[in-house]
Amino acid sequence: MTKAVATVLMVNNYFHDLATAMIMATATVTWFIVDKVERAREAKNRLFYIRVYNLMAKIFFYTLIGLMLGSIPRILTFRIFELKEAQIKGQLLPLTAKLGIAFILVMAGSAIWIKITRRVKFFQKR
Repeated sequence: MTKAVATVLMVNNYFHDLATAMIMATATVTWFIVDKVERAREAKNRLFYIRVYNLMAKIFFYTLIGLMLGSIPRILTFRIFELKEAQIKGQLLPLTAKLGIAFILVMAGSAIWIKITRRVKFFQKR
């Protein structure tokens, strides 16, 4: 593997990890925003929070797409890039923990987004 390819893969993996964190971050922030929408009494406040919700939903959606696309090269090169390095450095357990935490973050963030979407749809029907 050339240094250029290794660098591109390393950058892809960093952005993949960032996207993983963004899934949970957007879900958490948006959960609080939706609470504000439900409590807002004035229409202009509700509109503001709904605009912010729509922006966060777009960020979530494109982050999820980026996460899926970034996972393709990461999965294809996992054994020769990440796993090999972890074995050489004796870091298999931390790598496994990192991947487990990443999986939990993506699943939890996605579940929160499903709940948020239901809450917003219910709110918009009223």
